[in-house]
Amino acid sequence: MKPIACLFALPFLLATPLALAENPAINDVVAQTQGDLDGDGIAEYVEIRNTAANSELDGNGFQRALFVYKVKNGQKTLWQRSDTAVYASNAGGMMGDPFEDLSIKKGSLFLTQSGGSSWKWGFTDQYRFQNGQFELIGYQSTSGRLCDSWEFVDANLSTGKIVYRKEFDHDKECGNDENKGKKDIKETFVNKKIALNFANRHKQDVKIIAPKSKETIYIATSSS
Repeated sequence: MKPIACLFALPFLLATPLALAENPAINDVVAQTQGDLDGDGIAEYVEIRNTAANSELDGNGFQRALFVYKVKNGQKTLWQRSDTAVYASNAGGMMGDPFEDLSIKKGSLFLTQSGGSSWKWGFTDQYRFQNGQFELIGYQSTSGRLCDSWEFVDANLSTGKIVYRKEFDHDKECGNDENKGKKDIKETFVNKKIALNFANRHKQDVKIIAPKSKETIYIATSSS
């Protein structure tokens, strides 16, 4: 399993997720929020929509896109768009729709998605408009399952600082002999080679190897 992790334990933020229909349609608005994203004192309007692109492909339901609009005199004008940041409507596995939350805080755009079956995964992306584009500057994730192990990643992609933890479940009731003698892992290191943005967020797998523990850490996957 690729550990692109889970935020099922994280609270919803400030987004306005619209009620999702049981049979979502093309162009349905999945979520919307507003806030100043470029420091000009004027709020931008952000929404996630189901799109026609590759709809109902490979059992992944509708593909989705994220739109950022400038607003002037009550009129919206498309400013930025991402076709790679948001997972498809059924990409959450047995958990169903992976979308959880969309919000704006202190000039940053936050997007949370999660899913899985017995193995749970989820993550929150933090984007900031800089260098003429929305760049991924933060990534927090959790993944794992009961009676096995849990992995946690907290990555500041602006500084390159990455904190990785892996905790093994030693609950006697689980009867997991494979975890006997295994010690939890905590490692902090710097990697400044990750450059993700609205254009390439999940276009391909992006993984790094923790230098000490040699654990594989996925920051992006192209499978959804």
